[in-house]
Amino acid sequence: NPPKYDKIEDMSNKKPELIDMFLNSADLLKALCYPRVKVGNEYVTKGQ
Repeated sequence: NPPKYDKIEDMSNKKPELIDMFLNSADLLKALCYPRVKVGNEYVTKGQ
């Protein structure tokens, strides 16, 4: 049996690819620049 840290290392190399499949770069950039904050019952876009 290989040591457990080899498996962890293999998974860590694949994380960016998995994240890239699910996130559109434009949506990610928009979410980082203009985060949505919940105020009361509604969400407000906060410009940074």
